[in-house]
Amino acid sequence: MDIRQLRYFVGVVDAGSFTRAAARLHVAQSALSFQIKQMEDSLGAPLLVRDAHGVQPTEPGRTLYHHAEIILAQIETARSDVQSKVCEIAGEVTIGVPTAASDLLVPELLAAARTSFPSVRLKITEGLTGVLDEWTKLGKFNLSLQYKSSSQTDEGIELAEEDYFLVGDRNSLPDTEEIEFNDIRGLPMAMPMPTMNIRKSIDDLVAKSGSSLNVRFEIDSLPAILKLVGEGKAFTVLGGAAIQKDLNQGNISAARIINPVLSRTIVLFTNKHDLQSAKVGAVRTLVRDIVCRLIERGDWPARLIAEPTTALRASR
Repeated sequence: MDIRQLRYFVGVVDAGSFTRAAARLHVAQSALSFQIKQMEDSLGAPLLVRDAHGVQPTEPGRTLYHHAEIILAQIETARSDVQSKVCEIAGEVTIGVPTAASDLLVPELLAAARTSFPSVRLKITEGLTGVLDEWTKLGKFNLSLQYKSSSQTDEGIELAEEDYFLVGDRNSLPDTEEIEFNDIRGLPMAMPMPTMNIRKSIDDLVAKSGSSLNVRFEIDSLPAILKLVGEGKAFTVLGGAAIQKDLNQGNISAARIINPVLSRTIVLFTNKHDLQSAKVGAVRTLVRDIVCRLIERGDWPARLIAEPTTALRASR
């Protein structure tokens, strides 16, 4: 059975005849008869009988009529509730986005928000995860997309895992290939400052392996690091989102680090005061959907939680 068949069945019972029901429902009488026959075949019981007064429900038909009225009423209630929520989705939503993911996420998010929630105004702040984490704790954002760190105590929605890549100039590393961690330890590195979350997470992972990196430059700027690497003056270790744009443009090359694999978790946090907000909930769902879409398309080199690995890909 489907919803249309239930509506037809209730319509026939209420009208007391196929002819009157067909007129009320604006459907051919033959179509009504066909749908009722399909329901009877599916349920294995006659639902309607004709008598001198028109069409009457059988005992199984009366049982189905009772349930159908409840089901159809619930559907209308659900429709009304959803539509009322859509009407409520208006106002301002503030979002923190990591610099590494900004180029990938923000254009799609803005376009999707304009289409789905034209009455919502998005205010997006881009920053390094350490800064976003502090501002999130101060309640400056309704939503915050971050890379999970050991210092974070708030619970968020874990969306995906992003592996780290060794990044060099355009000629130093073939795209999409892998490199052993032991093979990168002696390379001259340009890295974020030790106070930044990305550096902390890399240092923690490296320390667990009992090794260290040859850090020559410490720079608190992702564009500056990528420029230095693109000029062949150093290598760096970054997540896939941070390098995708430059990789697509042919400015750099990258290889996924293995043995051990270095990775970080992408987490979406919601301000505790906004958990019941319709507008924040709508935008939160939109952010989740866009992150999943970017990863499934291969535009964001990461893997969804509990999903197979998505390989790093350069657009052609």
